[in-house]
Amino acid sequence: MKIVRTRPTRKLAALAVAALALLPACIPSGPPGPNPPTGDGDGFARTSASYQRLRAQGYGLSVEYAPPSDLRMSLLRQRLDPVLNGAAYQLDFHTGLDFPGVNSLFHGAFSDAAPTGTITVSIVTAAEMAAIGCPGANVVGCGGVSTASGNRVLSGRIAILDEHIVQASDLVLSTTVMHELGHALNLAHYNSLYGGELQTMHSGGGSHSGDYRSGDKNGLKWMAAGSLEPDAQARAGAPGDGEIVIVHDVLP
Repeated sequence: MKIVRTRPTRKLAALAVAALALLPACIPSGPPGPNPPTGDGDGFARTSASYQRLRAQGYGLSVEYAPPSDLRMSLLRQRLDPVLNGAAYQLDFHTGLDFPGVNSLFHGAFSDAAPTGTITVSIVTAAEMAAIGCPGANVVGCGGVSTASGNRVLSGRIAILDEHIVQASDLVLSTTVMHELGHALNLAHYNSLYGGELQTMHSGGGSHSGDYRSGDKNGLKWMAAGSLEPDAQARAGAPGDGEIVIVHDVLP
């Protein structure tokens, strides 16, 4: 795996130091290709084979930003919050776990790591996107596991480009958010057809349906299936190296 690190400007140095400690690696999305070696079939793949279950209590969504304008951020959140809440409903439905939607807001700085039980959603500029370890042209989203204990995902992080929130259609924005939330729950890109259709976890966003497809749902259910088991009872699965991998995406 190629390790990609940025060289941030002075203005972004403080942000980058904390963020790069959290996001040590990137996988360029690139053109569609073979599925990752941790693929589990049934229309989905996992980013890391080490993570095999989610929190039984589910995850809340927390939005954070360091904006130049509160008015602009207010307008961005008017567009993004309903999308996040809709995605949380879908995750709640497909996993059987609790995803209560947007439950808190942090203003002024980006956190070092998402708190346990939280998927942190960062609204970022293009410069901030590069500084947190997601470099490249036209990157609109980034996501991955933030913290874990044993084989259980404790928290996740995603970043959404501010201009994408403004410019994308409703379906494309919903697909972007659901795709990145999938990464936060350890789902990787799946670039093959499943059930005759592209999945939302396709590296190009699939059909931009604004919903998870059959393979995506299989992956979410697989990750959720052992969530009520005690941590001492590890589920069967290929061993992995346990690293936290952040996947960044270029979507139309």
